[in-house]
Amino acid sequence: MSNHSNQISEAFRVLKRGGQAAFSVWGRRENCAIFTLIPEILKWFGIESPPSKSAFHLNDDKYLRNELLKAGFSNVKTYYTPANKTFFTGESVFEWFSQGTMFKGIEENLLNDIKKEFIAEFDKRFGPESTDFITFEALVAICVK
Repeated sequence: MSNHSNQISEAFRVLKRGGQAAFSVWGRRENCAIFTLIPEILKWFGIESPPSKSAFHLNDDKYLRNELLKAGFSNVKTYYTPANKTFFTGESVFEWFSQGTMFKGIEENLLNDIKKEFIAEFDKRFGPESTDFITFEALVAICVK
């Protein structure tokens, strides 16, 4: 989200008094290898991630808790939790990422090259020979109005 403060304030505004809200954001970068691989591959091609906020900009539990308290929420509880997505091929991961706006504006030939490189790197790190499960982490916050 481009302006998390507005989103949090709007959630607080529409919630009934005593109502509960739950938010989830990406967890700590070091626990989200699947989400850091695409930007890494893009850099190899000289493409920097958009200059907007990183997808990890809310991943600090104390920071997120303070943002929720600032908006008026109380009894804010936060926790990190692993999340798993079943991917068996680099191609399926690439297609999943392609549903968003990450590749918007990239010319088709270059995108095909990026896809090939991504699939090769994915298979090296997470493919059939790897014992690592593809996991990522979410930071969850639950609070009360």
